[in-house]
Amino acid sequence: MLRWNLLFVASGTNRVTAFAVTDDPDQPPLTRIAQQNIVGSRTRSAYLEATTSDQLWYAGNGLYRLDLSSGALSVVSSVAADSVAAHPLQRSGDILFLGRNQLYTRSVLLSPFQIDNLASNWGTTVGSKILAVASDETASGFLNEDGQFFRVQQSELPTGDGTQFDQSSTIVLPLPNGLDSPLLASAITNRRIAAAVGGVEPTCWVLDIGGQIVETHRLSESPDLAPIPMGDGFVLAMPNGRLQYLSINANAKSVDDYKPKIETDQDNQAEEPVAATWIHAASVSDELLLAVDTNTKLTQVQLRAQPSPHLYGIRTVQLDSPVAVPFVLQDGFLAVATIDNRVHIMDAQTLQPIKEIELPGPVTSELWSAKGWIFCETDAETLHAISLTESPKIVWSRPGDASGVDNRVAGTPRLIDDQLLITRRSGAFSIVDMSDGQVKKTVSLHETLDSGPIQIDNELFVQTVDGGLVPLSKLVADE
Repeated sequence: MLRWNLLFVASGTNRVTAFAVTDDPDQPPLTRIAQQNIVGSRTRSAYLEATTSDQLWYAGNGLYRLDLSSGALSVVSSVAADSVAAHPLQRSGDILFLGRNQLYTRSVLLSPFQIDNLASNWGTTVGSKILAVASDETASGFLNEDGQFFRVQQSELPTGDGTQFDQSSTIVLPLPNGLDSPLLASAITNRRIAAAVGGVEPTCWVLDIGGQIVETHRLSESPDLAPIPMGDGFVLAMPNGRLQYLSINANAKSVDDYKPKIETDQDNQAEEPVAATWIHAASVSDELLLAVDTNTKLTQVQLRAQPSPHLYGIRTVQLDSPVAVPFVLQDGFLAVATIDNRVHIMDAQTLQPIKEIELPGPVTSELWSAKGWIFCETDAETLHAISLTESPKIVWSRPGDASGVDNRVAGTPRLIDDQLLITRRSGAFSIVDMSDGQVKKTVSLHETLDSGPIQIDNELFVQTVDGGLVPLSKLVADE
């Protein structure tokens, strides 16, 4: 950035250098006069704004006010050091507007700052993904990745007659300062959401449908996965193969954790455990859970009441190839996709293999399911429907529209009678005949989509990447 005869350059890792500029042929055109190294190393891009020859504002790993009046480039004040600038600074009078990515979310927090003291009294979030939804016949609660909870009456949900905005969250979770890992959340009942964070203050909260925090649990470690609903509570997948159960019943007894068995060598000496991280887990029933880790080990764990409540490992299966995407459970079947372009169909109770299906390409999205069916996507656009019969097989394959910018399926397709509802990230919404995969109708929603069709009360919606909801019920009814 050039101001008068000074050139300010942001370079390297949070480095700002000031140069004197001259067109005097007897002088060097550029002379370095000062440099400041900003603390931090997370900057992806850096942006500068200057108002006078000795005042400079730097947005990168936070927002900094720099001063050159003494001949040295010094930091006068700084804020938001736990965030990364998302776009160039915008100035209006004595206000600087900064959009920044916080380290635990993909959304952008836009805030105004006073140019002299960098004070700010408000901010608004743009593009925050919905992590979990709880719903009953009167209202729905939405928790986004910034920890904001929105309670919306069913009558307030969009119907397709126009765009509606809800900018005021009911509550905001008390996320710890300096959080640099994502918020993990899931609906554990129709009226409860569990959310967990790691970092220096690992914590788990349980919220009701009104957004009130009804339980707070301090954790010893950072969870690997979002809470997994199971029975009258939920399971947290913790590091080193541990599984922790938390009940939402205040009178329930505490449950002992599951810990992997310590293997021994031929001399009966404990072997050094191989470090592993949980990559997916799901409950088969109120007492049975399946989980898979980075060592491609599939573990089946049971919630037992005797002699005292505990999680017990029933069996493990070592897969031959690494898991490509999270597995899926449906109708007593387990489907696991591996990186060798295969889907393994197994019995969810016994883990006995039933069928191995070879795919025409690599799996590029998670597996999905509906009654009687498993769906998988290959090559980032082609959806395959696998029937769950005595001999599972691919019944049909449906590529996306070649004109779409991003043809990936956005989330779990929804089966209604003999029609399959498919949403793609490009904004395309399709109704497909389940018997042969033929498209009956395709409509562009003119949004970038981030989920499959979801049901809230009696209506269908799809989530957008910026945290919005688009109604689908009328499009389905018109077919």
